[in-house]
Amino acid sequence: MLNHLEFGIDGHTALWLPLGLLAIDRLKQQFQFKWGLALSLAVLMGFLGGYFPLAVYNFGLLGIYSFFRSDFRFGSRFWFFCLFLVLGLGLSAPQFLPGYKLSKKVIREEVLYGEESGETYFLPGENLMMIFAPDFFGHPATWNFFSRIYYSDNASVGSVAFVFCSLSLIFLFFKKLNRARKKEFIFWWLVVLTPTIIMTNNLIGRAVRKIPVAFLSRVTPMRMIWVVAFASGFFLFFGKGKPDYMKIKMFFLKYFL
Repeated sequence: MLNHLEFGIDGHTALWLPLGLLAIDRLKQQFQFKWGLALSLAVLMGFLGGYFPLAVYNFGLLGIYSFFRSDFRFGSRFWFFCLFLVLGLGLSAPQFLPGYKLSKKVIREEVLYGEESGETYFLPGENLMMIFAPDFFGHPATWNFFSRIYYSDNASVGSVAFVFCSLSLIFLFFKKLNRARKKEFIFWWLVVLTPTIIMTNNLIGRAVRKIPVAFLSRVTPMRMIWVVAFASGFFLFFGKGKPDYMKIKMFFLKYFL
């Protein structure tokens, strides 16, 4: 999902997210201590991965997903999820607390990373196309890359995910879905759209940048594209009950023709 896994820390941090989501789903089905520990492990290893922004995004998404799986209620199930989330965060404290202290000493002043700098803060809107077509603007290896940001700053799920994202909207608005499945569709579309709004140059994105919190105003939100790409990929797995692979194959043929 990330084009720049060769950097190591990106993948080591981001790819613990699926384990956390799986643990939350299993805990919703049945409270088992081992899955609680798996959730804590996902948080811990994410922060130990070495890329703090992605670890924060993953932790935030796990928290929101826990609330979603708790039916948006602050009941015992939600606090059970929070217990293991906080446990993972606490175990990773020896890693991220000194890192946070060190980051306060890094020279990231307004002249370098602020609004008046030449830093690319927002993701160009047209680069969202690269989520589904990573070589849409060419490729650096072939010397024909003409985007305004570096190639590796875009995550990608491929063109198949675009098809399923389109189909998910058809299912959402034109198919009769049960309430649980519709809530699932809406949740993941909100996960796709919210970071997209924050990391692109629009009224809301500019307002978030003016919040006097260094993590929001001086750290580019372009890495949120990992969350967008990951959530888009979720539509690959949405179906109606047990999948009928022959029907899916025929549907694909009709869709592309």
